[in-house]
Amino acid sequence: MHFITVGRHAMNQFKISVRLTVLVGILSVMLIFGAAMGLYGISKTADSLHTVYADRTVPLGQLAEMSRVSTRNALLIGMAQADPLAEAIARYTKEIQENTANANKQWADYLATYLTEDEKTLAAKYDELWKKYQKDGLEPAIAALKTGEYNTAQNLLADFINPMSTQLTVTMKPLLQLQLEVAKSEYDAAVTRFTVIRNLAVVSLAISLPLLGWFSLSMIRNISRSLNEAADLAHAVAKGDLTVNIQASGKDEIAQLMTALRAMSDSLVQVVSSVRSGSESVAMASAEIAQGNNDLSARTEQQAAALEETSASMSELGSTVNQNADSARQANQLATTASSVAVQGGEVVGRVVETMKDINASSQKIADIIS
Repeated sequence: MHFITVGRHAMNQFKISVRLTVLVGILSVMLIFGAAMGLYGISKTADSLHTVYADRTVPLGQLAEMSRVSTRNALLIGMAQADPLAEAIARYTKEIQENTANANKQWADYLATYLTEDEKTLAAKYDELWKKYQKDGLEPAIAALKTGEYNTAQNLLADFINPMSTQLTVTMKPLLQLQLEVAKSEYDAAVTRFTVIRNLAVVSLAISLPLLGWFSLSMIRNISRSLNEAADLAHAVAKGDLTVNIQASGKDEIAQLMTALRAMSDSLVQVVSSVRSGSESVAMASAEIAQGNNDLSARTEQQAAALEETSASMSELGSTVNQNADSARQANQLATTASSVAVQGGEVVGRVVETMKDINASSQKIADIIS
């Protein structure tokens, strides 16, 4: 469990793009390695098949043709001696020359193929015998047949050509056997190479596939777990829970996302704090406004009461003015009466004095009311 936790923490140190690149790189290396092994095996198999065909199978035919020609030429010389007619001699000698020319071509083609060191030694020995066979056997025998020296041709056939043909056949056998041995060696090498490549491929797959599977599953689980955590945190923040603890571990894209979520949460906390502070300020201002409204209402009520008092005072003033008017009329009447009844001066003057006192008192009262 500790190993898994450590592996996850170590994996989080790399970006997802880097991890995917590593995964694709591993797959690419495996693919390239497998393709390289396959191409190497196919190439080596093709080389082995080419060697078996071009350097062993074809030479087998060429060497077999050489043996056939040496045997056939000896037989043709014997047939020419048995049928000494000119036409027969010409036909037999022509076939001998054609066979020899074809054998020389086959031999030259064989020498042009890949030869091992042992094969070169055997080929050199056979080449020496073949040239001697032509120079000292076939060519003199053909010349003797053409000139009618049949005894000479017979002696050459018996004393040289047949023994040389046998010697060529004996020398040819190791060359033929060598072709088979080299072909089998190529086959064994191909089988061994196939076994090595197969075992290497099996071992590589047995080691790489579990490691690759573990790495892939670990990366998938790690990414999924991180994304789920990020989604849960985002949902919590979306629901208004700003108390969640957002931790970003690693340097990958998920860690960057978690860092951004944490920054967003911190910003939202600051915004909410600012809004809360503003709301408290608004509440305080509203309370002050309400208090001001209450004060204004009280002052308005006081003003209304003062206005009512003023109205009452004005009513009282009007009544007093009416009284003064009545008193003035009375004074006027009294003055008129005083002027007409001067004889009653003492008594009337006393009343006038009293009336003036009342007027003075009323005027003083009016002045007080106005003040």
